[in-house]
Amino acid sequence: DIQKLRPFGTDFNSPLFEIQNMTINSLKAIGKEQNHLKMTLGDSTLPALFWQNGAYSTQLDNGQTVNLIGNLQIN
Repeated sequence: DIQKLRPFGTDFNSPLFEIQNMTINSLKAIGKEQNHLKMTLGDSTLPALFWQNGAYSTQLDNGQTVNLIGNLQIN
């Protein structure tokens, strides 16, 4: 359904979604300089990437609950 809203651009940004109370199943810093954060979240093991925030890999823990805001994409 999100694809039906396209095209996104400067005058029509892609929608942001809020997801509350997601449990972190796994997390790790990725990238050449470990500057991105990769996580799996919730019962359905939703994959999530947090660009330019790899430092959070030492500040968050498995089993911790987080609230997220971001774009949804198919990879």
